[in-house]
Amino acid sequence: MYQSKKVTKEAMEAALNTFMPLYEKAPQEMLVVDSMVDSSLAAMQFMLVAREHGYETNAMAGYDAKKAAIVMGLDPKQYVPVMAIAIGKHDPKAEAEITTTRYSLADLVDYQ
Repeated sequence: MYQSKKVTKEAMEAALNTFMPLYEKAPQEMLVVDSMVDSSLAAMQFMLVAREHGYETNAMAGYDAKKAAIVMGLDPKQYVPVMAIAIGKHDPKAEAEITTTRYSLADLVDYQ
């Protein structure tokens, strides 16, 4: 932003002086939670863009993140897999979609 002349040098330094110490001294748990939010938003955007280009996606969780990192050759202390995303084209010749029964929103939420 500074190199693009969208912020002043003072504004850049103020931001760096505010946020860098926060992240440098933050506990690991806070960093993981923060990265989960950011990467989940990025994943959502990826899935929306994929849909716009004619692909279907499915986000998946429920796996051992440490083992997944190791399998992918990543340091599990530095990299925490957040989700896997399956992506592909829908095959119109495939079997019919599986339908599920969902609770009615009115049964789950009470607006007052």
